[in-house]
Amino acid sequence: MTNTSKNISVAIGVIVIILVVGGIYLWTKSEPLAEVPTTIETTNTVADERILLTAENLSQYNSPQNPQCDEQFNNDLPNTGVRYSNPEKGIAFDVPYNPNWGSTKFRIDPYWEYENQVAFGDIGGFEACTWVRSDFVHFRPQLSAEEVIRQIQASDPPELIPVPPTTIELNGLTVVKYATLGLCSYPALQVIGEKYNYEFVPVCSNNTERDFEYLENIVKSAKLIE
Repeated sequence: MTNTSKNISVAIGVIVIILVVGGIYLWTKSEPLAEVPTTIETTNTVADERILLTAENLSQYNSPQNPQCDEQFNNDLPNTGVRYSNPEKGIAFDVPYNPNWGSTKFRIDPYWEYENQVAFGDIGGFEACTWVRSDFVHFRPQLSAEEVIRQIQASDPPELIPVPPTTIELNGLTVVKYATLGLCSYPALQVIGEKYNYEFVPVCSNNTERDFEYLENIVKSAKLIE
C-alpha cells in the first residue's frame, strides 16, 4: 500500500471515530435529566474535610455551658435519599438527605440512631441555641391503632390536640394521624408495627399540613421487615 493510501485510510478512521463519539455525546445530551427538589439559591457541595457531627459528639462542639449560637447551617431541600433498615426494630424506610447539610465547618450523616429513636433531616439551631435534626422516628411500644388513639386522647385535653387522632392507610400500613400542641405544633404519623410502633414527627412545625405531606411521603416508602 502506498503512503498516500495509508494516509487516506488513517484519515477515514479518525473521521469514523469522531462521528461515533460525537453521536454518543449528542445522544447522551438528549436524554432528559431527572428533576430533584432544590431551593432558588443552590449551594455547592462542601468538601468532606468538614467535621462530622454525630449524636455522640454534638455536645463537644455545642455545649450548654458554651452555646454556639452563630453557626450558620445549610437548610436546602433534600436532593437524594438513603435507605434506613433495621431488622431488630422491624422497619425500613427512605431517609431524605442532602450532602450539603451542615455548615462550612460541620457535616452530618443521613441519620443518627440513638436512645430508641432515629434523627434525620437537616440540622439547625433550636431552643437555647441547641443543635437538633429536623425530624425523628420514635420507637414506641407495639399497640393497636385503637389503643394508640385512646392513649393520645387520655394524655392531652382536646384543645391541645388540634388534629384529633384518626386511622389512615399508607402503602398498606395502618397509620394513626394526629397533631398535638406544646412549644409548637407536632404533626405525627404513628405506624402500627409488629415489633414496635413508629412515630414519625418533626422537632417543631410551623406548617402542619406541609409537614403532614412531607411525613406521609416518607411513610409511603416504609416497609415492616423481620
